[in-house]
Amino acid sequence: MKNSQNKKTLQIVLIVLVAVLTLGIGYASINAINLIIDGNATATPNDNNFKVHFVKTADTPNLTGNVTLTGSADIDKDDNTLATFNVGGLSKEGDYAIATYTIINNSNDVGAKLSLELTNSNADYFKVTETITDTELQAGDTTTGTVKVEMIKTPVQDSVTTSITAKIKATAVENDSATGGSPASKVAGEPESFASDSWATIQKAVQNNNTSVYNVGDTKEVTINGINYTVRISNKTTGEHCGDNDTEYSQTACGFVVEFVEIVEQKTMNTENTNVGGYPATLVYDYLKNTLYGQLPADLQTVIKPTRVISGYGRKDSTNFTNINQKLYLLSSVEVFGSDNYDTAASTTIQLEYYKNSLNSKIKQYNTSNSCWWSRSADFGSSYEFRNINVNGILNTSFAYNTCGVAPAFRIG
Repeated sequence: MKNSQNKKTLQIVLIVLVAVLTLGIGYASINAINLIIDGNATATPNDNNFKVHFVKTADTPNLTGNVTLTGSADIDKDDNTLATFNVGGLSKEGDYAIATYTIINNSNDVGAKLSLELTNSNADYFKVTETITDTELQAGDTTTGTVKVEMIKTPVQDSVTTSITAKIKATAVENDSATGGSPASKVAGEPESFASDSWATIQKAVQNNNTSVYNVGDTKEVTINGINYTVRISNKTTGEHCGDNDTEYSQTACGFVVEFVEIVEQKTMNTENTNVGGYPATLVYDYLKNTLYGQLPADLQTVIKPTRVISGYGRKDSTNFTNINQKLYLLSSVEVFGSDNYDTAASTTIQLEYYKNSLNSKIKQYNTSNSCWWSRSADFGSSYEFRNINVNGILNTSFAYNTCGVAPAFRIG
């Protein structure tokens, strides 16, 4: 038999679901829901009091093993209660792969107890084990979960595969004031200052409408890949069209809005000189959604509120673009300057409170030097330009393939 016949490939699909809870009247009505998923599926949390999910960190999710592997581990982009891995490269007894994930209890004051279940469709060839470092999480705590797949028999004729369904069930636990010592100790204290408070404290203050100690313009440091950036409060008020049902209005200037003071990265909107497809079709949109958000600190990721983002169109398009459940987004030209005749989505949003103060600079820097920075507004009079803010803080227009700064915003809630 040729050596190539002995090289077998394992294709493993893992779907891990963190069960969510339904809130009734009082904690006595909270029950865990067991969801078993085979293949691809989506589960949507149905209550805001109890949130347990996966988060990306600098080290997780990842895939390791004792042989050279192909494949990767990841978290679903649209539903952070789902995780997957696909792996190839296992070929003989003793070869193994380990997928590692970080799990967070992103609740305000509800503890979580975690339990494990898994199925393995091919126990003749594969041993599957799952571990969780800590099975009791206080609000705000994180833990590490792993799934290890090991070959226990060497295939000699045909390739062999296994399908794995792994479930992590999270059960709610009352807070310490009710139990005298459950794993639900509150990590969110009373607000003192935006600069020093934890993100959990800031989120709790926003949700309780208790933000009087926070002022528009207050700043805080955020570390991304070892580099410190400054963010500031740019808005605190909620307008009349900020609700989830007002779908013709953008939520990007609604409530507690935080923006990056400095430019995080410099990018072109598009490699080709076009604004067709608007902001959602740009490289910057993809960078914010699929790269930068995952690089944010885990405790910040967990407090960012999903946002409906409406953006304008250029000459070759005919309708505004709406994207829901966005975490990071570019500001529009109107949100910075208050009006813009070249932004077709101007009527869907308002100027942020920070920029209503004419004394506040609109200049941003990249590596301590003034730089232009992008808005998400396509130029209505052009098929190849987007609105930007130039090095002097003045509203301008720039070709889509030019390079300008990326300084996103996000909402807390």
